[in-house]
Amino acid sequence: MLSMVDLNVRYPPAAGGSDRVTHALYDVSLDIDTGSFVAIVGPSGCGKTTLLNVVAGLVKPSSGTAVLDGERITGPGASRAVVFQHASLFPWRTVLDNVVFGAEVQRLGNRRQRKEKARALIEMVGLSGTENKRPFQLSGGMRQRINLARALMLEPQVLLMDEPFASLDAHTRRLMQEELLGIWERVKATTLFITHDISEALYLADTVYVMSPSPGRIIGRLDISLDRPRPEDARTDTRMAQWERRIDHAIRSGGRADADEHAIDATHV
Repeated sequence: MLSMVDLNVRYPPAAGGSDRVTHALYDVSLDIDTGSFVAIVGPSGCGKTTLLNVVAGLVKPSSGTAVLDGERITGPGASRAVVFQHASLFPWRTVLDNVVFGAEVQRLGNRRQRKEKARALIEMVGLSGTENKRPFQLSGGMRQRINLARALMLEPQVLLMDEPFASLDAHTRRLMQEELLGIWERVKATTLFITHDISEALYLADTVYVMSPSPGRIIGRLDISLDRPRPEDARTDTRMAQWERRIDHAIRSGGRADADEHAIDATHV
């Protein structure tokens, strides 16, 4: 279980700029069950990435707590792996050497074991035969698959994904979404997926949390009642359009108490 309780993140004024404190997260509380796939959506600048970085241990909350299996998160750890929007692969390393990098740093297994596991993960993400290539020889989608394989090398309890497909073209993005679900079905890592794309969140997740414009707070939750594995026609399910309209309305209204009956504040679908 991953829990966040009354999280607040405030950034001090920037040097030479305004004297105003930036309130990035405001009293955020949510629970994520082990093995579930949770997406968080909201407008740009609402604090989605800040929330992910708190869970990753990269940002310290001003108040409140983030807890994984009863232990407070106070910094980065092998229990959590992050897939960022940009693959950030080492250009001088081969695909295989990029995938094993995190495991090398963590000293997980010996050299032979790491390379065997890396080859298996490269095959899992559909890139067998690229082990000796360099990142510049790969497409954007291929680089993100390698980024994902590198994260999975650590066998994390929690996989944190920060808009990993945002820079891809529409066709590649859809393919990557489908491949991600296939991989997730195999590894079953608890996944927290950040996106501003509502349809992407609905297609991938078991639960979608909605954040308000800054300061970021949770204004709604939808439990997505689609079968696992996702059927091929999930994207065209008639409920998808309804859910997308409700989430869009919630974001536009900012979760105001005077929003109409289409708001999703605390609603389960």
